[in-house]
Amino acid sequence: MSGTSFLSEALLLSHVVPYLTIPLEMLCLWRCRHGMKRKRVSHLLVQAALAMFLCAMAAELLWHNFVQHWEYKNETHWLRNLFYCSLTMASFLLCVSFRGDPELDVLLGGLVVATPFVYSMQMKSALWIILILLNFFVCWRASEVLQTRLAFLFLFFSCFVNLFFLSLLFHTWNPVFHIAQDLLGTWAGLEIFVRLICWRCAPLQQTAK
Repeated sequence: MSGTSFLSEALLLSHVVPYLTIPLEMLCLWRCRHGMKRKRVSHLLVQAALAMFLCAMAAELLWHNFVQHWEYKNETHWLRNLFYCSLTMASFLLCVSFRGDPELDVLLGGLVVATPFVYSMQMKSALWIILILLNFFVCWRASEVLQTRLAFLFLFFSCFVNLFFLSLLFHTWNPVFHIAQDLLGTWAGLEIFVRLICWRCAPLQQTAK
């Protein structure tokens, strides 16, 4: 197997991983639903957020495979717009799944509504600012409700590690950084965050062991 062929298959696999792990995360959350209710975390909204993450990953995979053909181009496309809209909606749903200020929820909802218009104007930096703001409030609320600052690992991996590898990718065009962005950025941040919820909202008999 050639190196190029191996990288192509690894790149495709890195985009398939969420479809294998997110259903397991949903199952983990379902088992902890009573503990989440005890902590006043909306089990339904967290599950909806994960479903939106899957929608975002599907849009990205279709865009890469059928539009870009895995060539890195900075062109606009409705699938890419759908990716960002689904991603911001997922972060918003995660945020409101933790109890918080309703007035802030309205403001954050406004950021989600603005996302397709920001994308259509090709304001990529503004899109990342929206995602960072949404994920910051996700982590802030989660840290208050779950009583652990480890919640901020979600922001660190899903935004800052993601951006680090994205920057390397655009400077080198090396697909290794694309794989790292997907697995060590987006996927790792979501996996850590869900496992943190499951840990802090574990059933009482399991916590006592």
